[in-house]
Amino acid sequence: MNPQDEEAQVNPRGSARTPRWVWGLCLGGAGLVLLLAALWPDRSLGPQPPEPVHLPELASGAPPPAPLVSPAAERAKAPPEDLLAREAAIRTAEKDEQAQKQLPKLRRSDPGLAPKKLVRTYTGKSAGKGVVNLQLVATFQGHAVSAPVEVDGVWRGNTPLAVTIAAGSHAIRIDHSKTRVNQFVAQVPGGKSVEMEVELRPASEARGNRPGNFAKTSPHHH
Repeated sequence: MNPQDEEAQVNPRGSARTPRWVWGLCLGGAGLVLLLAALWPDRSLGPQPPEPVHLPELASGAPPPAPLVSPAAERAKAPPEDLLAREAAIRTAEKDEQAQKQLPKLRRSDPGLAPKKLVRTYTGKSAGKGVVNLQLVATFQGHAVSAPVEVDGVWRGNTPLAVTIAAGSHAIRIDHSKTRVNQFVAQVPGGKSVEMEVELRPASEARGNRPGNFAKTSPHHH
């Protein structure tokens, strides 16, 4: 019996035997796979990609924090006209605050005394029509002093004072702290510049010296 006849024999259970060359092919293929697996480079040993960084999530509904902006950056972003208006408002508020601090406590309840002496001089300098340029100097016991001045009940500054007022009759009060209020009424013509030197009367001479009217006092012309 030749080999082919042997391979074609049927086993006792009736199934054909597997040829030997098939088993050889299977074993050879398995060996080749193992060899390739041994020679294939292991990529797990190479550089690994960086792991992603997870930032903490904000609480739901909470707005993100606002970025810090310097005042200089805010001014740079503001339109020029808005910035100028804001600075002008700040300057005005500062001036008003300074004026409130400088406003003296005037003794308005004091009926006043007539000054001891009043010298009025026309300087020859012309003023606007219907107005007079008034320069007022106050002295007390032979020395020039600084004292608040009211013209017609409105504080206009401290002596020595230069102010422009309307022509006509005006009530002038000088509220020096070392004596009582000295008060008088003066008539000043329009278009003129007038200097008035007022010598304040001390409180010891209060009796019989009520506020006087100097409208008819003879001025000194220079």
